[in-house]
Amino acid sequence: MRVYRPVSNPSSTNCASNSATPGDITIDGAILALAHSFAVDNYDCGTPGTLTIHGAIAQKYRGAVGTGNSNGTVVTGYSKNYNYDNRFKYVMPPYVFDLQNTSWNLVRETEANGS
Repeated sequence: MRVYRPVSNPSSTNCASNSATPGDITIDGAILALAHSFAVDNYDCGTPGTLTIHGAIAQKYRGAVGTGNSNGTVVTGYSKNYNYDNRFKYVMPPYVFDLQNTSWNLVRETEANGS
């Protein structure tokens, strides 16, 4: 799953100073990336914005959405504003494939001892 984020010169070595970015983005929904990750195109270019997600994210690999400096300030891409939608505890999203009739298999199981 990729967030489309065009910049005017992505192959440039100084694309971080590029200002042709779409600004803040909000996504409402559940994001399920079974084989790869949820990421942002050209996350290392352009002026920073905020990526707000109201829902849930499940992914195999954690994808990049931005870059930052040593003090935590976002330099390019997006700062994260992720908000879990508690309705997903009990209700499936309206448009999702049948999770029980797929080729899922258990790879690892871990039990916490509660201490």
